[in-house]
Amino acid sequence: MNNKSPWPKPLRKYSIEVIRSLDEHQYYAVIEMLRRRAKKNSQIGGKYKRHLRRKFSYPTGPKGRVRNYAPTELLRWKKKDCDLLSSFYRERDQNWIPIKLRKIRSKIHDVNNFSFIDNPHETLDSLHRISKLEAEELEVRIDFKDKKISDIGPYLVWGLMRKKMAPISTGGSMDGAIQHVLNAVGLDQYLNIQLSERIPSEDIWSFPFRERSAERSTNHNAAISIPTFTKVADDLVKTIDHWLSKAITPPLALAKTGRGHVTGLVGEVLNNAERHSVPSRDGGWVVAGFMCRREAENKPQGDFICNLTFISRGMSIAESISAPEDTKTAEHLERYLSLHMPSIFKKGVDPELLKTVFALQDGNSRLLNEDSIGGIGLMDIISFTNILGITDNPDLRPRVTILSGNACIMLKDQYAAPYSPQGEETFEIEGKRMQWFNHAKSLDIAPDPDYVFLTKFKFPGTVITLRFCLDGEVLPKVAANGND
Repeated sequence: MNNKSPWPKPLRKYSIEVIRSLDEHQYYAVIEMLRRRAKKNSQIGGKYKRHLRRKFSYPTGPKGRVRNYAPTELLRWKKKDCDLLSSFYRERDQNWIPIKLRKIRSKIHDVNNFSFIDNPHETLDSLHRISKLEAEELEVRIDFKDKKISDIGPYLVWGLMRKKMAPISTGGSMDGAIQHVLNAVGLDQYLNIQLSERIPSEDIWSFPFRERSAERSTNHNAAISIPTFTKVADDLVKTIDHWLSKAITPPLALAKTGRGHVTGLVGEVLNNAERHSVPSRDGGWVVAGFMCRREAENKPQGDFICNLTFISRGMSIAESISAPEDTKTAEHLERYLSLHMPSIFKKGVDPELLKTVFALQDGNSRLLNEDSIGGIGLMDIISFTNILGITDNPDLRPRVTILSGNACIMLKDQYAAPYSPQGEETFEIEGKRMQWFNHAKSLDIAPDPDYVFLTKFKFPGTVITLRFCLDGEVLPKVAANGND
């Protein structure tokens, strides 16, 4: 194939309109070829060369900004409103630069440790940086430096952002293992991006991307777009059964009561995402997940790592619980806030953190609903994660991260599992469960700041992302003891 640039037309053929229609790469290619022509033709004198320089110099726009030669489609792009982009980059509206006035330059952004579960601060900073580049730059290349996906959550958020971003991306790099997961869950189709490695991996089993918009519409670009949370809950039960059959030998499956628990907890979480995320009780949500097999020492079959993420847009947990319909819940919330809020005598804890921790406890809900035990269903998710993820390996123990507004709650280590009112750790789905994030397991003591803290950038809604390992040595013993 001949990659040599075509010989340019005579200079008189290049009107200002033609020059402005060229993109940056075409512009510089023509400049180079005309320079070579002038150099080769000895009859062309200095006057012609000066005319060439003047004609092909960049025309300037208002305020002396240099007009760029971006493609027409990009030049016509107008800013789209997006709660995620505006939340991660609060000055987006004020600092947005129209595409035609942006400087011709390329930026490269490296993304490392992209995981809410392991590095929430660094991950949010990357999302902020991407949002800022979208508002100010003409060309951006994003290179994902991680070798594997340890949390699908940030990629889902990036996907939701990308749907509203100006098309300034010029590509990037991404490890093959990450590409396999994005392809398996259907994010590449949702984002309409081309992956270099589309070969299905035998070591990835997905729970494909699903989205319900606040307007109850389906997205036709999504791999699977399902508007009902009950269907998603049923599909997740089937997916977990499939994961258990692949990870455990001989194969295990959820018992009838276990299936009911999973259906109930997913339905509760997604239903509450609809009811609590917006005052109209008609919110949207996104869910996706996968299981992958990774090599491990002294384990020929490897480790089977599972990751699920639920996202709702709109009100944060703290905003939702701020005005509970139940008088008793309102009184308990007021007492908890009065115990730990800042005052002139103590540093205290930010009210947003306290409200978020309070809302996690069973029985605490914004809405008065006799058919629900209250809360937003998070204790069900936490119990479910600890039941399926039981393992003797401390590095693979279950982890759950909740990101809501400016609050980040990390359920891991000594705070990984809920406990009963008597203070005993419990993995039961039924019964009242709590987690106050302190050594005394008491609401009278403030939560541990290493596990409950504020983030620099606000998420406009809630992210619940969980990771656990299906241990082929421990789970069969648990199942033999009658656990569902």
